[in-house]
Amino acid sequence: MTHDLSKKLAELIAKIKGGQTPKAKTARGAIWLMIGGGSEQSLRLIRTMILTRLLSREDFGVMSLVMAVNMWFESFTEVGIRLAVIQNPEGKQKTFLNGAWFLSVGRSLVLFTLAFLSAPYIGQFYGEEIVAPLRVAFLTILFSGAQSPNAYTQTKDLKYGRWSIVYNGGASIGILVAIVMGFIRPDIWALVIGFTAESASRCILSYILCPFLPTFEFDRKHLSDLFKYARGVFGLGFLAFLYKRLDILVLGRLVDKSTLGLYQVSLIWAQTPFMLYTTVIGPLLFPSFSAMQDNHPRLRSAILKSSKYLSLLYMPMLTLMICFAEPLVIFLAGEDYADAAAPFAFLCAAIGLQIFGQSLGEVCFATGKPELIRKIAVFRLVIAVLLIVPMIEKYGLVGAANTRAIVSGVWILLTLYFLKKYVGLSFLSYPKAIAPGLAVGAAIAALYLALG
Repeated sequence: MTHDLSKKLAELIAKIKGGQTPKAKTARGAIWLMIGGGSEQSLRLIRTMILTRLLSREDFGVMSLVMAVNMWFESFTEVGIRLAVIQNPEGKQKTFLNGAWFLSVGRSLVLFTLAFLSAPYIGQFYGEEIVAPLRVAFLTILFSGAQSPNAYTQTKDLKYGRWSIVYNGGASIGILVAIVMGFIRPDIWALVIGFTAESASRCILSYILCPFLPTFEFDRKHLSDLFKYARGVFGLGFLAFLYKRLDILVLGRLVDKSTLGLYQVSLIWAQTPFMLYTTVIGPLLFPSFSAMQDNHPRLRSAILKSSKYLSLLYMPMLTLMICFAEPLVIFLAGEDYADAAAPFAFLCAAIGLQIFGQSLGEVCFATGKPELIRKIAVFRLVIAVLLIVPMIEKYGLVGAANTRAIVSGVWILLTLYFLKKYVGLSFLSYPKAIAPGLAVGAAIAALYLALG
C-alpha cells in the first residue's frame, strides 16, 4: 500500500513538473507563488516586528501618508498595462509590448514630474516632515512604469517561476534593505529607502530575467486594443485607491501622527492575509478566468469552486486573528501597540470581505468588462465618503475600520449582481459556495467564546 501511494505521488509530481495542461501549469504556478509569496510575507512579518521596536509610532504614521500619497499619483492615471497584456490574446506580440512599454514609461515620467513638484503643497496640508520622504518615494513611480512588459507575459502563460523572482524577489530585497537601514538609521528613512528599493529591485530583475528591448515597431490593431482597454481601466485605479486609503488620508487630518501610526501598524498586520491573496492566489485566478472568459458555464463553475476554497482558507485564519487580536498584536509589535488590538480585529473582518470582493472583481477584468468595476467603485466610493468622517468622529480608529468593512460588503453584493447579469452566476449559489468556510469560522468563534 505504501509502495502504491509512493508511486501515485511520483506520477502526480511528474505530471505537475512536465505537464502542459492548464491544471499542470496552474499547479506549477501555485508552487512558485507559494514559495515566493510565502518568503516575501515571512520577511515582511520579520521586518515589521523589528522596525516597530526600533522606530517610533510617528514614523509609521508619516510613512502611511507617504505611501498613500504615492499610491494616489500612481492610481490617478492607472491604465492597466499588465492586465491588458494578460487579457489580450495577442498580448505577447512584440508590437503589442512596444506599445505597452512606451505608454507605461511616458505615463510614469509625466506623473513623477507632477508628483515631485506637488510635494511642498502636500506638505502644507499634512505637515512639512512629509515633503522630503515623499520626493524620494516618488521614484517608485518611475521604476514601476519602466518594468519590462515581457515579465507580464510569464503570468499570461501560467509560467510563474520568473515572475515570482521578479515580484517577490524584488520585494524581498527591499524588505531586507529596510531592516538593515532600521539598525543604521532608526527613523522614517529606513521605511522610505526600503519602500523605494522594492520597486527598483523589481524593475532591475524584470530586465535580467525577462529581457525586453523596446523598438518603434507598432501595429495599429494592437495599439487600438491597448488604448481601448486602457480607456476602460482609466480611473479605476484612482477609485480603488480612495477605497483602500481613504481612511489613512482622513485620519491624517483628524488624528495625530502617533495615533495614525497605531492604525497603520494594525492595518499592516491585518492585511497579511490579503497580501497572500495578491501575491499567490490573485495572479493564478486572473489568467485562469481570462482563459475561460468565453465559456460561461465553465467560468461560473470556476468562480464558485475558487470561492469555496478561499472561504476554507481565509475564514478560519481571520477568525483566529480576530479572537486573539490583543495577544497577537502585543507579540508582533510590542506593548506600545496594545491599543491597536480593537482596530486590528475590525480590520481583519474588513480585509476578509475585501479578499472576496477582489476575487469576484477579477472576473470582470478577465472578461474584458472593467467598466463594471468602475460602476461598482463609484458607488463604493460614495458610501465611503459619506461614512468615513462621522464613523471616525464617533468611534475613532474602530470607526475607520468599520467603514472599510461596510464598503467591502457592498462591493461583494454589487459584483454578484453584475456577474448574474453578464455570466449567469446565480445569486444564491455564492453563499452556498462559501458556506463551508463560514461554518468552520463560526465553530472556531463558538469554541473561543465557550472557553473564554
